[in-house]
Amino acid sequence: MGDEKWQLRVRFAGGGQEVLRDVGPKVSRSELEERLVSLDGAKHRPVLKILSGFPPREVRADPSGLLESFASNGETLVVELREEQKQRRRRSSQGKSVQIVKTDQDDKRVAHVDAMQRGREHLASDLLRAVTTPSNQLDGTMRELRADFRRAREAREQESLGTLRLSAVMAKRVEFKDSNQFGQLMNGVKLGFCVQYSVSARKDYEEHHLIIPNTVMGDLVRQLHGDPATRDNLKPYNLAIVSPRVFWNLVRSGEDVESAIESYLPDADLSFLTERKRSKSEKAIANEKMQEATAELDAEDDEVARVKRRRKRSS
Repeated sequence: MGDEKWQLRVRFAGGGQEVLRDVGPKVSRSELEERLVSLDGAKHRPVLKILSGFPPREVRADPSGLLESFASNGETLVVELREEQKQRRRRSSQGKSVQIVKTDQDDKRVAHVDAMQRGREHLASDLLRAVTTPSNQLDGTMRELRADFRRAREAREQESLGTLRLSAVMAKRVEFKDSNQFGQLMNGVKLGFCVQYSVSARKDYEEHHLIIPNTVMGDLVRQLHGDPATRDNLKPYNLAIVSPRVFWNLVRSGEDVESAIESYLPDADLSFLTERKRSKSEKAIANEKMQEATAELDAEDDEVARVKRRRKRSS
């Protein structure tokens, strides 16, 4: 058991996911943090907080605490990273670097941030009213907002379940049994199956699905792979979210989703299955918008300064 190696999924709170491979259950928390910082998604920023379990809870282990005391093989860890602190500085006439305390431009940025904050508070107030008020007392806009909130919540729940399914498969904590929910053929063969899985000792999950015949599954896999618009749906993480039935049928027919798909597409390039598309988080998008607004303010200030210099020279 001394050579046992684990594989963990790592989700960064600011966006992005990685897989941490070949990590022993006996490594300390401090050693784990060193490995986490080395991942591409961490960008070498210090680890601020680690969360594990479902729902995720903060790990309270001290630096010498062992990984096996707060996580298990195949589990997903949520990692919060310390943001880089940057000070705005200006060159003085003597060439020395001095810290800027406050400028008119800073006031403009503060006003812009305040406006964004007021917008968020207004949206939060509307959302609370849409959720707590009876439907017959809401206007069309509020009813649509409530429906959007419900759809977003359901999508988030499916993402969480998809993560649990894939983590259980990676940790080999999956068991298949016959299911009586869908009946059987004349020869007694069941039409469905039951899958039981877990990612820790805290909770077990159970699902029932109809069996997809091999010929039908082969046609489905080849159809999805042949269309660039749907090819990404074959990625294990996406399948676990959008089609649990297809996901579990593939796992049931092979050791994992990738090997099962390969059996239907032996000559195809399946390297895309392990590639993860990095989508920008809401925070990153907000930061980009803030940078764009700041750049516009800087450009306006530069133009004003140029006009003043021209007037001064002409006078």
